Amino acid sequence: MRRILLMICCLLLGGMPARAAVTMLDSCGQTVDDAVLAADLDCSATEGFAVTIAAGGRLSLAGHQIVSGFLFNGTSGGVLCLGNCMIEGAGGSLVSAFQPGVYGGVYPRGVQAPYYGRGTVTISGTTISGYNTAVIGKFLIVDSSTFTNNIEGLLSRAITITNSTIAGTYDGIMSSSIMRARKLTISDCSFSGSSSVYGGRVQMTRTTVTGMQYYGVWVGRKSYLEDSVITGNCLTDLPIPCADIYAESWRPPVLVDTTCETSIRDSPHSMQIETWGICSLD
Repeated sequence: MRRILLMICCLLLGGMPARAAVTMLDSCGQTVDDAVLAADLDCSATEGFAVTIAAGGRLSLAGHQIVSGFLFNGTSGGVLCLGNCMIEGAGGSLVSAFQPGVYGGVYPRGVQAPYYGRGTVTISGTTISGYNTAVIGKFLIVDSSTFTNNIEGLLSRAITITNSTIAGTYDGIMSSSIMRARKLTISDCSFSGSSSVYGGRVQMTRTTVTGMQYYGVWVGRKSYLEDSVITGNCLTDLPIPCADIYAESWRPPVLVDTTCETSIRDSPHSMQIETWGICSLD
C-alpha cells in the first residue's frame, strides 16, 4: 500500500509544471517571471516602466524601494504586468521620481495591468506614492498597503482591499475618486484627503472615511456599511450638493453600527435635495 501511495505521489509531482527559478532584480527595464529585488533600485533615468512582470509572475520587493522614471511618448511608471501578477512588498515601495500631473497626455502609473481580458493584480505590504494613478487593472486584491500622494488611487472593475490606507494630495493637486469599481469590498481601512470612495456596489467593514473633498462614500447601486465611521467630509468650497454618503440607488444604504453625519440621494421626482434620513444630521 505504501508503495502504491508513493507511486501516486511521484506521478502527481511529475505532472506538475515546474516553477520558474527565482531571479534577482538588480537592473532597470528587466522582464521577470519570479523575482526578488536585491536592493533599492533607482530607475529615475529609465524611460517607461522600471520592471515588467510576465503573465502569472511575481515580484518581491523584499522591503526595498524602486524609483521609477518617465516617458514622454508613452505610458510609464513602476511595474507593468503583462497579465495576472503578484507584488509582495514586505515593507517595500514604488515611488515616482516626478510630480504627478499632465505631461502631454501621459500619466505615470505605479502598477499597470490589462484592464480588459486577464488582469488581476495582487498587492501586499507595499507603499505606492507619487503617481497619476497608483494601480490600474481589471481586478485588484490589496492587503496591508499604503497609497499616498497619487492623483488617482485604485482604478479597477472590482477591488478587494483590507488593512490599507489611501490618503493625501500632492502639492495642491487634489486626488480624484480614490477607488472606482463596479464592486468594492473594503475592511479595516482608512481613507482621507482625496475626493471620494466610489463604487457601484460597496461593502465596507471597520473602515474610516474622513477629510474628503466631496462625498465620503459614493454608491452607484447598493451598499452595506458596518462598524465604520464616515464623517468630516464635504470640504469643498464649490456650491454643489455634498454629503458623507451619496447614494444614486433606489434603496437606502444599509448601515450597521456605522456613524455618518449627512446623506443625499437622487430624487427623480423633485428638484429639492433629499436625504436618506440615515445619518445624524439628516
